[in-house]
Amino acid sequence: MRIEWVEVTIAIEHDNPGDLRIVLNGPSGISSVLADRPMGGQYAVNDLNFTFSSAFHRGEALQGDWTVQ
Repeated sequence: MRIEWVEVTIAIEHDNPGDLRIVLNGPSGISSVLADRPMGGQYAVNDLNFTFSSAFHRGEALQGDWTVQ
């Protein structure tokens, strides 16, 4: 099976989530950046709860190891 898009729900508590960079890595080695310093680094709340979606992995195999970094 191949995918059309992927959704990732993130729930992170961090002293400064505006400093975070969140990357999804697919089984074939394709990576997509889901978040890169939310709100330009000015995210003032200490938690990040969001569902990200990406079509960057379109056509990639569903099976295999998917990681969030």
